[in-house]
Amino acid sequence: MRQITGIALIGVTLLAGCGPSPKSPATAAAAGPAGFEKYCNAPGVPKALRQTVLVIDENEIHANPAPNQIAPENRRWTMWVGSLLGKAGDPKSSVFAPRERLTLLVAPRNGGEPRTVFTGCFPGFSAEEVQVIARNQGGLGSASSDFFGSGPVQTATKDADRFRSLLGAALARLGDPAAQTSPAGGDGGLSTSSLLVSLRQKPLADLTAGIPRIVIYSDLSRLSISQASVPEARKAGFALARKAPLDLKRAEVFVAGVQPSTETDRTKAFLDAFLLGSEGHLRGFGSGDIGLQQAAPQTVRIYSGMIRYGSEDVPMRLRLATTSDGRIVDSWLAVRRDIETATPFEGEIVSDGRNGEIGRNDGKGLGQLWSIDPDPEPEFGPDMAFGGLRGLELHIHPDGVLEGRVMDPMVNMINGNAKPYIEFKLHIDEKSQF
Repeated sequence: MRQITGIALIGVTLLAGCGPSPKSPATAAAAGPAGFEKYCNAPGVPKALRQTVLVIDENEIHANPAPNQIAPENRRWTMWVGSLLGKAGDPKSSVFAPRERLTLLVAPRNGGEPRTVFTGCFPGFSAEEVQVIARNQGGLGSASSDFFGSGPVQTATKDADRFRSLLGAALARLGDPAAQTSPAGGDGGLSTSSLLVSLRQKPLADLTAGIPRIVIYSDLSRLSISQASVPEARKAGFALARKAPLDLKRAEVFVAGVQPSTETDRTKAFLDAFLLGSEGHLRGFGSGDIGLQQAAPQTVRIYSGMIRYGSEDVPMRLRLATTSDGRIVDSWLAVRRDIETATPFEGEIVSDGRNGEIGRNDGKGLGQLWSIDPDPEPEFGPDMAFGGLRGLELHIHPDGVLEGRVMDPMVNMINGNAKPYIEFKLHIDEKSQF
């Protein structure tokens, strides 16, 4: 057992070249980004609790050779985006929850502010909502019947196909030669790349639209990384986050389109640390399946209060998001001392048999996510969140109180305290976004 001392604890057809003709850049700019808002505030059904922000690195976009023709180099990312939307006539085959907002951004190759080219909420209903519709003979109440018409499910299926068409048209316009920006130069290294410079220009998500999932399409293998090892890359990523972080609002982050290279491990290590230091969690990375099929949360609760951190009580916030089958996803703990340090966690939640709930993580991550050298042997120290402790237990009471502990099976004393854990007590915070 160990003691910890000195802890400062803390495929769409259109995407293949068919469909509506692209507007001219001037016309598209005048009209603003394309959109489909019909399902964003639909009556009779709740808003989606998650949003997805899809960012296309403009370095992936090539000029189309002619109107209504997509450059061959663009097919890789247009078809990939199409695969996210699922099959025509089958909204459930997409990676989006019913009515989840999708915002499509382009990160300019000159490092300028990302521009919005499409935003809207994916049409559809959950299985439970479909059952309600069936029981009510095609309506969710008079308001939603008037809104959707006599066949809400059939209408949503047709609207999902229209959503695909509108998004496909927006993607096709990205290859218009007049819409391309010129590179600013100096885009050889990952840490100074136009992509990171662009993403730093503004927040990528607004929490009023749901907790964020950010998906970036960029072949980062084209960028060099100077660090010679994974630990050095992680150290550099954390350092850049302290100096010039992104504003990610505790998002899950997925990076697609990354082709294998001799630098892949170091690139991923740098990005993982940089995103964590920017309050983002790298969940997927590569050229194939990056894990976007994970279910969206069905409940999101925000708690705030204090945690006994070292020898002082300091502010703490917690976001607890859970799926319908009791999995903890998209959840974060944040402790503020001189600065706020936010750490993601996952796990499961079950009833305690007394109208409350018990939540636990898997005991593997938490503080260890901040490790410089993520080898199998855990490390503990004052520069890591919660000193590197890995275990988390939550007891959620029906009156809105949440009591928790952070601990580790390898640690039997913290700062000389006989209790081998850190305790906190929080209260439900229905007015805050986190």
